[in-house]
Amino acid sequence: MTVSTRELHVEYARTRDPKLRAQLVERHSALAFHLAKRFGPRGSQTQDDVNQVACLALVKAIEGFDPHRGFRFSTYATSAILGELKRNLRDHTWSVRPSRAAHDLYLEVEGTLDDLTHELKRRPTIPELAARIGVSVEGVLFAQEVAGGRMASSLDQPLPGRQERLADGLGDDDPDIRRVEQRLTLHSAVCTLSAQERHILALRFQHGMSQAAIARELGCSQMHISRVLRRTLSALRTALTDDAA
Repeated sequence: MTVSTRELHVEYARTRDPKLRAQLVERHSALAFHLAKRFGPRGSQTQDDVNQVACLALVKAIEGFDPHRGFRFSTYATSAILGELKRNLRDHTWSVRPSRAAHDLYLEVEGTLDDLTHELKRRPTIPELAARIGVSVEGVLFAQEVAGGRMASSLDQPLPGRQERLADGLGDDDPDIRRVEQRLTLHSAVCTLSAQERHILALRFQHGMSQAAIARELGCSQMHISRVLRRTLSALRTALTDDAA
């Protein structure tokens, strides 16, 4: 006669028999692998690495589960496995480690982005993401900025449009060394902008998006984007002019 999973949990809690634990791991492994798929492979870790983290968390959950308290094991284990996967992601796959709050917000934004994209059959706008999560638009933009710390650029990667590697230029004289002070001034001026203003500048000048495309991305009018760009560029231009005077 086949023993139910609950009966296995009850018997394991009583005997701590390793053979029973192995049976429980086998029965719940699909849950662990399903959750692991949401977190890997990322950075230097393979999917097998992430699966191993999930499986170890599953074993801990089986060890700590009390079947007499009335909770479903799947609920208990999901929380435990997700916690381990989040810690693993924060500790091992970031070039610049963010704070726990920033990291968790990034994960929530990424998960909500996937869910909304599936529901809406299109990429959601920033305000739609913010409304679903219950945070401000600036919070979503901050989470996306945090993602920039996930991977550092390899020194072996070729420079854009050239054969030289990034490492080949290390130690060379900077032809723009005389403009360092101006760059620092520009950086300081950019830091005074809001997260949304910085994001709009990045979309326009780093990613080459049109004002109409940016408006669709942020869920606002093109006229608003035009006003923001005009205002921020004027402020940056004034900061550079005052510094040169």
